[in-house]
Amino acid sequence: MALILRIFAECGSGERAAEIGSDLAAALAGFRPVASMEPARYRKLPELFEFSFDLSPGTRATFDAVLARAADGWVHTGDEEHNSSVWNRPAGEIFLSPAVRWAELIRFDEGGREPRKETRP
Repeated sequence: MALILRIFAECGSGERAAEIGSDLAAALAGFRPVASMEPARYRKLPELFEFSFDLSPGTRATFDAVLARAADGWVHTGDEEHNSSVWNRPAGEIFLSPAVRWAELIRFDEGGREPRKETRP
């Protein structure tokens, strides 16, 4: 199983995005984050930068531990094997960094379907 965390954050500039990317990686250190892309402006909402991390192990326990970083704001879909949870920042809630506005956590079978899809924060 694989685990991908997509994060969309308000950064303002590429320099600030690099700082926030480092902060996100540090906050995720227990999940062995590997950036799967350079931070880039999200084409649909250019005020946000997108970050993507592969996390491990890709277990349900890791999935649940990442979700636990924010108590509220998650919408869950999926089944026992494939899961997707989307976080939209509710008032007063922080997920990993105050800059994070939206996130998607995806757990999937690496030999199965492709997880990359266009989603809307």
